[in-house]
Amino acid sequence: MNADTLLNRLERVRETAPGQWLACCPAHEDRSPSLSIKQADDRLLVHCFAGCPAGDVLAAVGLELRDLFDKPLDHHRAPLKPYQRQRQGQAFEALQSLRVEALVVLIAADRMAAGQRLGWRDTDRLHDAFERILDGCKVVGAKPKDAKSPGHPPELKRPSEFADQVADYMQRVNRGEVPA
Repeated sequence: MNADTLLNRLERVRETAPGQWLACCPAHEDRSPSLSIKQADDRLLVHCFAGCPAGDVLAAVGLELRDLFDKPLDHHRAPLKPYQRQRQGQAFEALQSLRVEALVVLIAADRMAAGQRLGWRDTDRLHDAFERILDGCKVVGAKPKDAKSPGHPPELKRPSEFADQVADYMQRVNRGEVPA
């Protein structure tokens, strides 16, 4: 908005610096100017030192907050619908869980890369982590890479093979055969 559009609707306007003005606030009975107006790039900044909300100041002269801007902000998004907020919350929870499961895989991989064998409990926990990661990917809408793509561990045939496959994969990463 051009500053003149607002300034012409105010009383006792005086310029304090280039692109800056003081005026009486139309939202309350103002005996001395308490409303600051500043032209900043493609918008006007409005502040009442008596504490009136900008929306009330503008409403008193027949304007709205959106009138302060020359064009809509690029980063403005429409509010999320309830089902979108719920979905976003589910995705956040899934990602939090994925962090934990990824840590389980990392610890197991470090042990196996150091030459340690995993016990049956650790192997089962690692298999659970793998399944939970796949489930989490479904919740957030991600699709696991094709098992045939380079560097991706192959599809499991039996749960007991998982630890051996992770160990083999980590050895290939350590040798530089696949990207980490």
